[in-house]
Amino acid sequence: MSNKLNGLKLSIKNKARQLGFILTGVTSCQPPAHYSAFEAWLANGNHAGMAYLATEHSRARRADPSLILPECKTILVLALPYSPVSNQSRRKSFRIAEYALYKDYHEIIPPLLQQIILFIEEQVGYPIPNRCYTDTGHILERELAQRAGLGWIGKNSMLLNPKAGSTFFLAEILLGIEIEPDDAPIADHCGTCSRCIEACPTQAILPNRTLDSRRCISYLTIENKADIPVGLRPLMQDWVFGCDVCQMICPWNRFSAPAASALEAAAPDLSALDLILSSVEFNQRFKQSPLKRAKRRGILRNLAVAIGNSKNKNAIALLEQAIQDNEPIVREHAAWALEKIKMNKLLIATNNKGKVKELQDLLKDSGLQLVTPSEINLDLDVEENGATYAENAAKKAQAFAQASGLVSLADDSGLEVDALDGAPGLYSARYHPKPGANDADRRAYMLENLKDKPRPWTAHFHATIAIAIPGGEVQIVAGNCFGEIIPEERGSGGFGYDPIFLFSALGKTMAELGMEEKNRLSHRAKAAQNAIPLLKKILP
Repeated sequence: MSNKLNGLKLSIKNKARQLGFILTGVTSCQPPAHYSAFEAWLANGNHAGMAYLATEHSRARRADPSLILPECKTILVLALPYSPVSNQSRRKSFRIAEYALYKDYHEIIPPLLQQIILFIEEQVGYPIPNRCYTDTGHILERELAQRAGLGWIGKNSMLLNPKAGSTFFLAEILLGIEIEPDDAPIADHCGTCSRCIEACPTQAILPNRTLDSRRCISYLTIENKADIPVGLRPLMQDWVFGCDVCQMICPWNRFSAPAASALEAAAPDLSALDLILSSVEFNQRFKQSPLKRAKRRGILRNLAVAIGNSKNKNAIALLEQAIQDNEPIVREHAAWALEKIKMNKLLIATNNKGKVKELQDLLKDSGLQLVTPSEINLDLDVEENGATYAENAAKKAQAFAQASGLVSLADDSGLEVDALDGAPGLYSARYHPKPGANDADRRAYMLENLKDKPRPWTAHFHATIAIAIPGGEVQIVAGNCFGEIIPEERGSGGFGYDPIFLFSALGKTMAELGMEEKNRLSHRAKAAQNAIPLLKKILP
């Protein structure tokens, strides 16, 4: 390689810096070493509705960049910064990703790349075969950037640089000229940090430094052309276009560079009024903004979800107009938002018909609108493997809330026996040495342990109710009732109001109680009574 070409690399980097690129690296046109990870990502369906990523044309070129430019010998990878994500606090209402606050980078960056190409051709004195991309080509740009020494791929799948964080656009120039590669990759500095994984609102970040696009807010609000899954809508908070949570939480972004001067602000603050923009008004308002990629129907869909999550009753009139929109997807999401703002429905989070009926009876005078899983065609089986009543109840409530988008109430209960030193007795599946033991097995095991204990065998039922708000925290209330374990001849039965549990003062087992007595005395009734004031605060 000539000295002239060796000196060319430094000149190119200087030129790129003058144009606002804070990072420039050089790599070869060799196939990416980790292409198989991309194939595995596709095979798992993590590309969601982005079918264009899985075409043979796309896959072949990502596996071998020379298929894009047969003369390719060198790839330049560059980074142009946008505002640090800490500036998100300046947004007045609904949030969009920081990069989208400017004019569409697809229109800003390519002319800058062309200037670099012209500069290189001037330096060598002849035309050079080339292709340039910014988030548009069939290439694995983050792997190429890593190979070119720009950074490492972080746990949130973003390219991270120790001096610039991850708040920058990537761009590539494929060149038909050989330039010495930057053979100094940057070591991984994520270490044991998992803040991005823990902070992701929809748990879209996978353990192998990739994303499940089906859950990613950026995908759901931009590339996704279909309905947003109901269970994910509450988790999207107030994001209307993209999401910066995993970057906002990343410690490396305290080193983010200021936005390049080439970037020009173009995204006005969104408001609920945008929900009734006509097509002409939308195109005028966002004609230079990246938001136009999601199109009017996508932005209005996303905005309706954000309004619903805000529970802003002042937006009800606008949502009522939106449910008359020409676009079915806008109508559906506006109707969901209206229902969420007006929400007074409570889902009983169990498919057990007996327990559904019991909870309906316990809550019938609460004034709440009760919904059962069967009424919304929801059949959900949640494994009760928690260590406590509260853990089991919370798991069920959260699962039903996420799947339905409704405030959900679940309970877990068990029998604790004083004669067994507070052992759990008939406490779910864990009270038996044999895995998979059934109700009869556990009953027999308990009575076997009790047979040599002096009477009376006193015990109590403990019930925990968990209330889960979609996308929010779970709140717990409890209730207890006390009695005596009585001989097996009183009858046999399963969990719940087990016939072996006697209210000594009444001389009745739980199974023999009338509904009025159950609603007054049972452990689940007491938990429900404690839950009603809390539910009335949550539901209008």
